[in-house]
Amino acid sequence: MGEYFTVVNLDKGEYVFIPPAKLCEWLWNEHSKVLFWLTVKVKDERYPTMGRWAGDRVVVVGDYDPEYNKIMEGKRDISIMVLDDLIRFYDNAGFGEIAEHLRVVREILSSVREDSEIFKDPTIKIIG
Repeated sequence: MGEYFTVVNLDKGEYVFIPPAKLCEWLWNEHSKVLFWLTVKVKDERYPTMGRWAGDRVVVVGDYDPEYNKIMEGKRDISIMVLDDLIRFYDNAGFGEIAEHLRVVREILSSVREDSEIFKDPTIKIIG
């Protein structure tokens, strides 16, 4: 239970939702580096999502926000693509433990999204 947060790019019409996604979890977990990864002003052809959102208007919005559905409408989920790039990056950098943790997150996210209508429609509010 609680409010779940999604990182949304208003300019590109994309979002990233990586569980666990409550405020404290975003601040504590390794995968909170996603926001930095997407917005860093560095490009590397090996990792297409690195810096993908640099210079864009990006917000972190909770599903309790009254404008959540409006903000999420028509946005494309790039969570798996970002996780794949991060996993490759950490593997290549010699941080296999972090890469393994992200593989588990990716597997969970993939299986939940395949099985759940919640993740097929980003306008559906996720309330714990």
